[in-house]
Amino acid sequence: MQIDFHLGVTYVLSRLAGFTEHESNIIAGSSQYVDDAVNEGVIYFHNQAVYEFTSSAHRNLDYRNFKELSNHRVWIPFHFIPGLDVIEGDTVNVPEFVQKLVCRPCSRPAQDLVDKCIESSQLPMGLYFLGTTIHSLADTWAHQGFAGISHFVNDVGEIFDFNGFVDIKMKKHRSRYYLWQNLKKSIIRPIQRSFLKKWYEQFLSDLIGSVNPIGHGPVLSYPDLPFLIWSYEDWKGQTVYRNNPEDYASAVKAIFEVLARYKQKSNQHQNIFFDRDFEEIVKLLKSCQSDDPLVRLSQWEMAIKEGRFSFGTDMWSYQSQGQGSWLDQAFGCQDPDEFLGNNCEFSEAFLKQNWKLAQDALLYHRFILVYEILPNYGLCVA
Repeated sequence: MQIDFHLGVTYVLSRLAGFTEHESNIIAGSSQYVDDAVNEGVIYFHNQAVYEFTSSAHRNLDYRNFKELSNHRVWIPFHFIPGLDVIEGDTVNVPEFVQKLVCRPCSRPAQDLVDKCIESSQLPMGLYFLGTTIHSLADTWAHQGFAGISHFVNDVGEIFDFNGFVDIKMKKHRSRYYLWQNLKKSIIRPIQRSFLKKWYEQFLSDLIGSVNPIGHGPVLSYPDLPFLIWSYEDWKGQTVYRNNPEDYASAVKAIFEVLARYKQKSNQHQNIFFDRDFEEIVKLLKSCQSDDPLVRLSQWEMAIKEGRFSFGTDMWSYQSQGQGSWLDQAFGCQDPDEFLGNNCEFSEAFLKQNWKLAQDALLYHRFILVYEILPNYGLCVA
């Protein structure tokens, strides 16, 4: 899923669940922040305080996607929570471990993560953890059938449109994608060993990112388009039918239930999911038929401003970068790529900054899933 769902829909659902405008900004902002946190490093403050920050995403088809450790640290815990399905007689060349890694909607590990999130509601970064959890839970619908590792279980043959015909536009787009992927394989190793390594790393990320605007698998952005009905041939040659509007509607209901449970655990007032609101959400998911997620996000912004939901006409304030972004609030830096974490003045106010608490949530999320939940199902991913 993309920013229209992770920020726009999550904000709407948070408000409908009874969270305040401020709380909903934290929840929806943290959900979108999972896709925006593409840098990692260490902050060294003047008073000898130290804070390590992490990444929960890569740039669009960043070359690091092809490194296995990055898959395990980023894609599995934040975007492809394992589904645990093992199909009898279907293990030819596919270890049981790999089968378990394939993402499935609202899988048991995802439900365990939700339970842990609700138990952690009193932590200082509780709402931020809620946002990261909702992001990962939502992605289990969009990313179902694919694993967060480099493996042939993600291979796809033909992709078909709504009418069952081969999607020519996608076929051409994928051919360009694989051309650049093969080019990368043929030249990356020798150049990495040269003095041009740093320049080439940036060049390759930008180049591949311009060809493929997403970064998860050979079906490109199709799982992330909420209005799309399509199908594809999986690695076994079997046709898999995908109805994104139905999947997204199921995700909406599940996320609202999580938000309602969270409020109940916090002894706060919770709202009922009115049919009119749900119908409006489904209508928007189907009607905003642009490939550009920012265009789709603007439709959600317009719907809120027009008062088409029962909570009123407020608006989210989250910005991924620039003036007013969480990084700007914490350090006065508007471009995440320019933030090196050096020569920073420390104050106790830093401990309560949105950026810091969102980072705390990312680290906690990864730890809980990788070191507590997944080992219970025999999975070791880091």
